[in-house]
Amino acid sequence: MIEAQGTSMTQLLVAALFEVAGILAAVCGLQAVLRLRQEEVAGTAEPVVSESVGRMRWLGSFVGLGAVSVVLVMGFTALGAWVSLVASGDTSSAVGEVWQTAVDQLPAALIYLALPAAVFVVWPRATVPAGWALLGVGVVLGIYGGMLGLDQKVRDLSPFTHSPVTTSSGTDWSGGFWMLGIAAVLTAFSLVAVRRREVGTA
Repeated sequence: MIEAQGTSMTQLLVAALFEVAGILAAVCGLQAVLRLRQEEVAGTAEPVVSESVGRMRWLGSFVGLGAVSVVLVMGFTALGAWVSLVASGDTSSAVGEVWQTAVDQLPAALIYLALPAAVFVVWPRATVPAGWALLGVGVVLGIYGGMLGLDQKVRDLSPFTHSPVTTSSGTDWSGGFWMLGIAAVLTAFSLVAVRRREVGTA
């Protein structure tokens, strides 16, 4: 029945694997920003910013590290899935779609890097609770919203809902491009705004 509907069991398993990997990638992005806040609270950020690097460079280095972490998580997941499928002799279209499916998860994961970075700049004390809350709500609404019977308008609040989905007929990247644009704007805002923000334990 599944294959008759145009989706093989392999494709479903690959999709489920990359949903989990997408969440882990989002956690990696979030952790980069949380590390910023931890350094600030510990008092180790202020000497670095005042003596070695500027605020923009300081923030940018962590955001860059977070972005690299997101890409690496999805890259290694794709590599592992591809090797497993090829080794098992799977010749379905899912083998060729593995890399595209990994790329599909990047926009939502990058939102969870850029949005907490903006919170860190505007409202430092809220960085940790807001970061985890945003991710938790996003996972519940976007990944489990359908099973919970939530209205589509509510589910649409989660970035994960708008992740591109690769099928044999192609990929709709409209939601992905929007998320990449939002992430870019939030990152640019954070880099500019942090120059006016005092670095301390506020």
